Amino acid sequence: MDAPDHVLLIEVKSTKALELIHQLENLSLISILEENIALRKPKLSEKYRGKLPSSLLWTVKEFSPNEKIHGN
Repeated sequence: MDAPDHVLLIEVKSTKALELIHQLENLSLISILEENIALRKPKLSEKYRGKLPSSLLWTVKEFSPNEKIHGN
């Protein structure tokens, strides 16, 4: 019985480990989906997507950036 597919993101610490990973791929035990993926910080829009309550969202949308704050 085959194990279910799993997708893992790993950091390879040595060239020997990378060679072993390529050997596993050659044996059709794993598939390398992408190599040399640069780790990046998520964009703020990605990080906070869906986090703002909808009631507050409408308040923010209605606020005009040209409005003076506190009547100044």
